[in-house]
Amino acid sequence: MLEERSKNAALQEKLAVAAPKSRYCDEILSAENAIQISIIAKDYGISAISLNKILHEMGIQFKVGKTWLLYQVYADKGYTRSETIKVAINKSVVRTLWTQKGRMFIYSKLRDKGMLPLIEQ
Repeated sequence: MLEERSKNAALQEKLAVAAPKSRYCDEILSAENAIQISIIAKDYGISAISLNKILHEMGIQFKVGKTWLLYQVYADKGYTRSETIKVAINKSVVRTLWTQKGRMFIYSKLRDKGMLPLIEQ
């Protein structure tokens, strides 16, 4: 009986630890749209500039002009999409948006580095 209570308490503790992770993943996977890096960065309590720098240092992306692009090894995985925005009559800019699959990719890479979103801390 004591052994069962101990096992139950251990399982309850594991569940309590896993619950925030589960909520975070459910939240991400339920969204269908692509989002700006600043939204993902906010999950971690850092700026988009900082997160872009981290992803660059990890060999995930590089910058061309003002646009971040994925290195070829990640380019065809469906992690990002590009959006062209017209800013003037003869001028447009391209920005990179992250898909929910890409957001989960960032989550797994940062988790491997020991970085967790605020909801999991």
